[in-house]
Amino acid sequence: MASPAQKVAASQGKALHTTSAYLSQVKSDVAERVARQRVPRPEQLAGYMKQVVEQLQKLVKGAPPIIQDQMAAPWVGLYDFWGNRPAPGKTLDSQSFLGILDELDEVFQNLAVAAAPRPSPPTVLQGAWFPGQWGTRAAPVPSTSTAPAAVVSATQAPPAPAEQVVAAAGAADLDTADADMGAPPAPAA
Repeated sequence: MASPAQKVAASQGKALHTTSAYLSQVKSDVAERVARQRVPRPEQLAGYMKQVVEQLQKLVKGAPPIIQDQMAAPWVGLYDFWGNRPAPGKTLDSQSFLGILDELDEVFQNLAVAAAPRPSPPTVLQGAWFPGQWGTRAAPVPSTSTAPAAVVSATQAPPAPAEQVVAAAGAADLDTADADMGAPPAPAA
């Protein structure tokens, strides 16, 4: 049974993974659009950024202050992240927005990896002994599971890859020339 601290860590890890996946998807959408020279008009980009920032604010709401600070840091001087408006006298272009997304994507990917659960080092695995690695020899521990091996392995399946999380959330269609930027993708629940 997981301890309260383990449950909190798992919850934070999932939230960081969801935030990272969302940032990667938005960054990919904007980068693809810029690469194809389908740059939106300033008012379209401003509306899209407002929606993205609103989602990012929701994703870090309730997170520790250090996470919130890391989310807001790349916007400083260019955009008021918490006020969700351009900094006084500033207008962000697609390249600047992409630079912010790139920085956030890198930071949150690293945080998600760091928060991923790690197994404890084994001393005995179903009677196998690793001499000299983890101390003195321990007696073999018999398996306490009565479930078939397939059931046990199915309950220990790894989490879904980020691509599946983002695909499940859906992605906005940003590929319309001179059309509205559309809505940013929704983060996975």
